[in-house]
Amino acid sequence: MVTGLDAVALCVDDQRMTADFHTDVLGLAVLGGAEAAPGERRFETGPPGGVPRIVLYPEDGREGPREAPPSPS
Repeated sequence: MVTGLDAVALCVDDQRMTADFHTDVLGLAVLGGAEAAPGERRFETGPPGGVPRIVLYPEDGREGPREAPPSPS
């Protein structure tokens, strides 16, 4: 039986945009960030107090978007 949750890991296309969404829209805090592997950075967001943490990993090992978003129609 699961009795708690400490962290969730998400692979995302754009870490910065996702972190901005978590802080600006959801009201979460940036709890930290570190190099997960050479050239690969991760960010952690979550509620103030830090549990549960949402760890944002780059989907392809790079920070930022993979390609320019489409122009609005």
